[in-house]
Amino acid sequence: MTGRVIGLPTPPFVLPYQPIWTGFAINTVFYAAILWLLTLGPFTARRMIRRKRGRCIKCGYDLRGAEHEACPECGARCDGV
Repeated sequence: MTGRVIGLPTPPFVLPYQPIWTGFAINTVFYAAILWLLTLGPFTARRMIRRKRGRCIKCGYDLRGAEHEACPECGARCDGV
């Protein structure tokens, strides 16, 4: 019996001391996109849906039927609705 734990590498083993830059960059972009989707994605999707349906993007007030410069409900600017 040598006192080794089965499954662990035997010494000497080598640990990397420099990052692999391409993998680091790809992982950073990937996880930043996931973080953006989880935090800001729902709000962006809600604004896009409201704009498509002719509503105020801030409060959801129905702006169809009359021309407004600003939303009568919340006062937000109405660009191209």
